[in-house]
Amino acid sequence: MSINNRSNIETKREAFWNGYSAFLSKHNASFNFSTPNIKGYINTPLPISDHHLSARANFGRKKDNVQALIDLPSDKFFFNLLVSKRNEIENEFGGKLRWEKANSRWNILVGIDVDLWNQKNWEGTYQWLMEKMMKLDQVFRKRFEVI
Repeated sequence: MSINNRSNIETKREAFWNGYSAFLSKHNASFNFSTPNIKGYINTPLPISDHHLSARANFGRKKDNVQALIDLPSDKFFFNLLVSKRNEIENEFGGKLRWEKANSRWNILVGIDVDLWNQKNWEGTYQWLMEKMMKLDQVFRKRFEVI
């Protein structure tokens, strides 16, 4: 990837997250996200240290996509505890989730493929992302609060 392409991705990613922030404000969403990191994540903490509700926008791959996810540290015991409640969690969420190990962390996520280079797609993507993040927060926050 050339430096120019990397700059285009970073510029587009920044515009996407700025637009999402404005969208959340307009819809009175209660999320307080961090500034997006270099990899395109935004995070808000959950009740257990180092656990996050996150969103990710992936530009510049064969298929662009957006994901809403629960980001857990490499605590396999805790992840397995959640996996043991997978059917209950997915029923409450209203659909299937991906449960995966990513580097040294565990993720529980849902995602969609979308052409992020076309800003006409952003409003619908923001709506989808907000709804999924609110649902993930609702389903997981109460589980983290009792642990």
